[in-house]
Amino acid sequence: MILKLQNKTERKIDGSEEFGPDGWKKLRLETPRMKLNAIWRDGEPPLMFGVEGELDHTWIEGFAKSLQQIDAGQLVGRASALPDHWPFECCGFVIGKDRKLLRGIEDDDAFVQAIPMFWCELRPDNTLPPLDAFRSWTNIFDMRRSPQPWFEYRMKGGKSGLNVAKWRPERYSTLQGFVRILSAEDSSWLEIKNRHGEILRLPDQEGWSGAEQRVDSHLQSAGQGTPEPGNIGR
Repeated sequence: MILKLQNKTERKIDGSEEFGPDGWKKLRLETPRMKLNAIWRDGEPPLMFGVEGELDHTWIEGFAKSLQQIDAGQLVGRASALPDHWPFECCGFVIGKDRKLLRGIEDDDAFVQAIPMFWCELRPDNTLPPLDAFRSWTNIFDMRRSPQPWFEYRMKGGKSGLNVAKWRPERYSTLQGFVRILSAEDSSWLEIKNRHGEILRLPDQEGWSGAEQRVDSHLQSAGQGTPEPGNIGR
């Protein structure tokens, strides 16, 4: 909803309450499956982000302050660095149909949604992963979530019949399951390309020894990104 007061446009989302300094507000939504807090602020552009469960006020206030130093409107579809002391390394920004938070409650497409992320989750060109898939792979509102690294893979199994001939992305936990299955089969192989284009092929000279740990290192070590010009320094 948009109200006009003395030639000034003011956005209002019914049910919201004041939350901290600098004009931030909170709208709490509850369903049998989730308790979600939408934190938002009017501005140019207006911003919002979501937090599931109980609120860590110190974290949220710090994150909100960081957002105010970023030109989010110029970074839609990309990511900006966050200060080192945050559990997340960067923040992605979406708008329009890609913004699902409060969709159906507040449909003003000017709102930019901020998504706390890790560098390893970005695609090779530092753009965000396909969002419908990413949301199915991880809960973007969980501030305690583990990284969901971006990668592509292909593989050939044995008796399991696992076979992917063309490179494609996947949920990380699914890939970990494939590693366990393939490592127990004769004549199987797996190739994993991380976000920097580096390929890990298994088995190698070490066979499948320590495969899960090596895959994790291959993907997590690909995390460092390149902050956009003018963003918060790392």
